[in-house]
Amino acid sequence: MRYRLLGPVELTVGGELVSLAQPRHRGILAYLLLHANQLVSQDQLVEAVWGGMEPASATAQIHVAVSRLRGSLRRHGLPDPIATRSGGYALTAHEDDIDAELFAAELAAARDTGQRRQHHDTIRRLDSALGLWRGEALAGVTAAYAPAVRHRLHEQRLAAQELRLDAELAVGRHAAAVPVLTQLVKEHPLREALVCQLMLALYRSGRLSDATNVARHTRQLLAEELGLGPGPQFLKLEHAILNADPVLDLTDATVGLARPPAPLPAQLPPGVPHFTGRCHELATLDAAWPGTVCVITGPAGAGKTALATHWAHQVRHSFPDGQLYLDLRGFDPLCEPLTGLESLSRLLRGLGLEAARLPGAADEATALLRSMLAQRRVLLLLDNARDAAQVRPLLPASENCAVLVTSRQPLVTLDAHRIEIGGLPQHEAAELLSHYAGSRMRHEPEAAQQMLRYCQLLPLAIRVAGARLLAEPELALQTLAAGLADERSRLDILELDDLAVRASLGASYRTLDQPTARAFRLLGVLQLPDLEVRTAAALWDLSPTAALQILHRLHAARLLERSGERYRLHDLVRLFAMERHAEGDPAEGEAALVRVATCLLGAARRATNLLRPGQSLGGEQELSEGRYANLIGLSDLDAARAWFDAERVNLIALAGQLAESGEPLCRYPMRLQLVMTMFLAGAGHFADWQHLCELSAAVARRVGDTLAEAVAAMNLGAIASRQGRQAQAVATLTRALALSRKAKRHSTEAAVLSYLASAHSELGDHDSAASCHEEAIRLRRQVGDDRSTAHTLANAALHYLVQRRYADARRHLDEALRIKYEKGDLGGAAASEVQMAGVLAAQGLLTDAVHAAQAGLDLCRRYGDRHNEWIALLLRAVAHRRLGRWRQSDDDAAECIAVCVHLGQLTAANFAAALTDQPLVGADEGDPVPAWLVSALEQAGA
Repeated sequence: MRYRLLGPVELTVGGELVSLAQPRHRGILAYLLLHANQLVSQDQLVEAVWGGMEPASATAQIHVAVSRLRGSLRRHGLPDPIATRSGGYALTAHEDDIDAELFAAELAAARDTGQRRQHHDTIRRLDSALGLWRGEALAGVTAAYAPAVRHRLHEQRLAAQELRLDAELAVGRHAAAVPVLTQLVKEHPLREALVCQLMLALYRSGRLSDATNVARHTRQLLAEELGLGPGPQFLKLEHAILNADPVLDLTDATVGLARPPAPLPAQLPPGVPHFTGRCHELATLDAAWPGTVCVITGPAGAGKTALATHWAHQVRHSFPDGQLYLDLRGFDPLCEPLTGLESLSRLLRGLGLEAARLPGAADEATALLRSMLAQRRVLLLLDNARDAAQVRPLLPASENCAVLVTSRQPLVTLDAHRIEIGGLPQHEAAELLSHYAGSRMRHEPEAAQQMLRYCQLLPLAIRVAGARLLAEPELALQTLAAGLADERSRLDILELDDLAVRASLGASYRTLDQPTARAFRLLGVLQLPDLEVRTAAALWDLSPTAALQILHRLHAARLLERSGERYRLHDLVRLFAMERHAEGDPAEGEAALVRVATCLLGAARRATNLLRPGQSLGGEQELSEGRYANLIGLSDLDAARAWFDAERVNLIALAGQLAESGEPLCRYPMRLQLVMTMFLAGAGHFADWQHLCELSAAVARRVGDTLAEAVAAMNLGAIASRQGRQAQAVATLTRALALSRKAKRHSTEAAVLSYLASAHSELGDHDSAASCHEEAIRLRRQVGDDRSTAHTLANAALHYLVQRRYADARRHLDEALRIKYEKGDLGGAAASEVQMAGVLAAQGLLTDAVHAAQAGLDLCRRYGDRHNEWIALLLRAVAHRRLGRWRQSDDDAAECIAVCVHLGQLTAANFAAALTDQPLVGADEGDPVPAWLVSALEQAGA
């Protein structure tokens, strides 16, 4: 089989053309041929064909196209060279069977013979190479990748024509070269190398006037089209022609004395073994050149150099004048970064300049480098750049060259196309690990996933772990995963020979100035998922403005990841920060934790006061430093809810971290429980609420704080009751009651009695429930806490509702609502309005129930009470249904189900669906429907 890309895409067998019906099929075949003997993923093919504008059926279309290509081969009785492997395809073909590969090989061989001045062999080889062309490369292929590849192939063709003409001129065939060069210059009038060849051919043919006319015309064209003058090669040749310099004469003597040309630079380092993935990034690089500087940026260990080197090897044949590689040592732990003159000197020597001719000044060296690259097509790979200033003097002015830069810094002041990389996608990371683990991946899939998680999907970490597996063939993945699970040993395990995650991170750390390095160390103290600038300001004892500057520096050094206005530490980076902090003063870390806890607790207190104005929270005296407690300002209710939503996970994580601390830090979980309960209960975050209460109970027992233990037990009992674990709720609340009486805190005792009454009512023990309610109301009135009295009255009303004592229920709710509105407790009024809707529905007062539900719903949405929001919607849906308002009922039911699903309360969602003739959403899951609501709906006839 012969594959032909240098013209219309064709496949021939024994000289017979195999039919490839559709352009897209030919385009996919061509792409597979351009990546012959390599795995091409489906994602890579989709990107190549549609360039990011793929239809929903793109993957299916790729599959169909490959199937039809295989069908074309089968119809000709041919073997199928396209194999399907792990989510992609690989086309197997010998280089000699692909005309583009054969052309590249002949061109490379011609360059070699040209360097040895074997001009006749050069001409012969280039005639063979150019004879493979049948017109425009990839003719008829309209895929997104085609223009860039077509341009590259045509540049190679033009390079071959230039090289052949050089050889023709070297053997004295001036007159024969003139018509060929005249046509090429007409097609490429701004290509100075061709113009120079034409000028030389005309001069040696005795046509001095024509040569100078070509020079004059080119000068004018360059000025008009580009606003530039000609390059140094052109100027030198023009001067020699005008002065009839004998050096232009071709004689046996000058040929014999000519110095052999310097070898073309081929400095690319070897590619990384088992390079995996990065299909999108490789396609982006393909589309970006020529004439574009590309910067690959990302954190330590992400594989920036591996990606750059892999791509450079793929396209090296497109740069006939060589490939230069320079490690700028921007983050080398053992060496200082290269200076500008050092970098320039190495590149100039790579281009063949003798050491004696190297300029002594950096600006002169930059000018010389650009002059030497002006008429050449060279790939420059500048690795490990410290900053943009280190790179800028090394950039060529010519668009013929491609420049690829890797750096941990984004180099934002460079005019460049940036490619940001981090950890590999999960499937690509698994594929990389499989190269090392082999069959162990199949036998221990869960351990393999754990390893990838501990490696954070970073290629460097996966390669180090994989190297350990190669070194110890009997090592089980589970054993290695268990070692990685231990944070104390993880960085030690991820170090083998010259590969080390710790050393890679250390290189970035050593570039930090002293204040930024201190800030980074303190990040190792704080075990939060992420943080924003004001939390960082408290941690570092800085103003928010100064903290933001530090965050920007750490992000630029790729030691922090950024998402919007929030920043997070990669787990491996966090371990490194913890190690650096452990080398310093532990008192500094404890003081930083006190500042952060004070800051977050102060903000949580303000947020709760906005949600439930006047709520008694306690513990104010423990906010020892006002400037930290007031660091986070919250202007209104919406800001409070947004802050709680953003910081909820951090607040719970902080409680977990501080629970094992000594005084005073260990007390913060108990205070966080007090200020977060209203938000967590209302928003339906019961797992977080329970975890925080359990932490608080454990701390309270440890420090002997009976009252705090009573409050934690009360909340745990309330959670158990809401989740339907009533027997456990009664036991927990009974213990909380004993603790509150021991602490002699009547307000807490009353709150416990109120919850205990609700649990007894759910169990059907109505006498015990009534007794608890009465005692709770008595204690509330005795203490004189009107707000808490209103809450207890509302709880008693639910008991009376279940007992069908509607007058008592409404009397208690009326008083509760009056107090709540008088005191401005609109968040509390939301729940009571919803409960009033339940009482009214049970009495058959359906229109009144709709109005009460609407009032409660408005307040619930304003104050973020999702639990009572779905109850209000359900009550209104049922009332509308009983009133014959079917559309309104269906709308409310659908909204109710959506809220329940969002909260994970599928039992409630199914309950709503069943009551309103809607489809069930799945298996029952989540908290049970409250007994008072079931009773109210039954009494309403639902």
